[in-house]
Amino acid sequence: MNILRSLIFFSITIAEAVLYRYVISLSGLNSIYIPLIFQAIIFSDAIIFYLLFSSIIMSLLLIGTLQLTWSLFGMSFLNFSSLISYIFGLLFSLFFILLLKSRSFSDSLIQELKNVRVMRNEDKYYMKFLSFFLSLPYLLILHNYIAFLGSIFAGIFILLFASVYEIPLVLASWIALPFIYEIGIAAGTEIKTSESICIGKVEAVLERSPTQALSRIPLRSLKYSWRQKSYNYCINFETLKNYNVAIVGTSGSGKSHLAKLIIDKLNTSFLVFDPHGEYEIPSAVKIDASKIKINPLSLLGESPRQRALEVAYMIKSVFNLGNIQTFEFYNLLLDAYTLKGIFDSNEETWKYDPPTFYDVYSILQKRKSSALSSNELNKYSSLEPYVSFLANEVFASNSINMEDLIDKNVIIDLSKVPTTEIRYIIIETILRGIYSYLYSKGKSKLWKIVIMDESPFVLSKDTGKDIVVKLTAEGRKFGLGIMLISQSSKLLKEILPNISLFYAFATVEPSELEYTSKFLSGSDEEEYKAIYETLQKLDRGVMITKDIYKNSVILVRLSGN
Repeated sequence: MNILRSLIFFSITIAEAVLYRYVISLSGLNSIYIPLIFQAIIFSDAIIFYLLFSSIIMSLLLIGTLQLTWSLFGMSFLNFSSLISYIFGLLFSLFFILLLKSRSFSDSLIQELKNVRVMRNEDKYYMKFLSFFLSLPYLLILHNYIAFLGSIFAGIFILLFASVYEIPLVLASWIALPFIYEIGIAAGTEIKTSESICIGKVEAVLERSPTQALSRIPLRSLKYSWRQKSYNYCINFETLKNYNVAIVGTSGSGKSHLAKLIIDKLNTSFLVFDPHGEYEIPSAVKIDASKIKINPLSLLGESPRQRALEVAYMIKSVFNLGNIQTFEFYNLLLDAYTLKGIFDSNEETWKYDPPTFYDVYSILQKRKSSALSSNELNKYSSLEPYVSFLANEVFASNSINMEDLIDKNVIIDLSKVPTTEIRYIIIETILRGIYSYLYSKGKSKLWKIVIMDESPFVLSKDTGKDIVVKLTAEGRKFGLGIMLISQSSKLLKEILPNISLFYAFATVEPSELEYTSKFLSGSDEEEYKAIYETLQKLDRGVMITKDIYKNSVILVRLSGN
């Protein structure tokens, strides 16, 4: 779209240049109207450019470029028109310097200046050097030194900022400079590398209104508005501080679609915890969690004492056990490991087959039968319903290979698991198995994404929150990314500091609107209001996020919507 706009504007400027030379040929070089016509052309170009690209800095750059370059070109004729143009160019430069000194300009101008960066994309540099050779006809055939130098500068811009697709524009010489700058930087070209994934199109950027750029109104009081843009939204996960993603929004707003897009584009191994059975991905093995067996008492690389403590607190979280009950449950687990010949002091025994909850239930029954007081009997009796519940076929052994879950693309369908308690224990046991595997694997680049749909189900439990915090905090160095999907952003509060990418889809619940808007806007009240209003009106598949490369809030429409 930007290339099309650039070609349209290029055609306009060429037509104006031809018209300008035609007027000169009719009226003569020294006509008093020539400089006025020239200035009218320049400022009309700036207005047209702003209407096409909504870029203040590019409109200003265009004026300066045309003024100074055309004046230098005209100097060869030593006429009144070139002198006036040169003076106008100097006055414009002085005016711009005064603006900088007084700081009476809009935040959007500041933001565009901040956005300037050298691009790192997949285009081969030797192809970009071709742009220099495209400038040779100006020198060898037309003997136009100004056009030749302008073409060289345009080539440098292509080399540093733009893509090979803009190389043909170098033929426009100095006229191409604003286009290349606009396409490569100011309009928000995707920072795309060979490791980037593109998952949608940016449709707008949230910026302060530029209409009062020269006013004395404090910048903080200027309202925000969405400025239309059109460019690919791409992410390079290797440039992020971590590989973690948070996706929030109401049901049906596009959260799962985004998750599928990311794992499809990343082309890396993934594991999906699917609570509703809605994920269908051809490259993945789908496991019905209601038909598997998993033993939560597997050591998972931990010592018997450490694993017993983790399981005891997990069961406390699931059933809201009291502290005394939790302590007694912990002792039962230690006894179960001991009866299997697994001792804390002997790591060789950690390789033995672990006990199951049925073993724990048997120990509990023996303790009940040998209880010496009613208090002791009541203590064990209070645990019996929970241990009896756990001593079922689901937790009797291991029918799944943890390494398969880690190495392959797997969807764990939890929709048919009979109770939420069993569902939770399955999820936490697998997460702790993954955490243990990370340390055995060692440091690595991104190799695995774990997707937790309806993540508050796990985060609402203390032990679930604990393991997710560990995975999000430490996963980066081991090549693991966690993707949390939720209808509530507030429940992710403690995890968000460890999140690199935050995507907000439509939501209508007032407290959710408030929290999400504040998270995206920071302390800026006007930006908060603009995001708050927009979040309520988003179409399906449209989201608000932070452009981490440009530190701006953007509106993105996902691919396939």
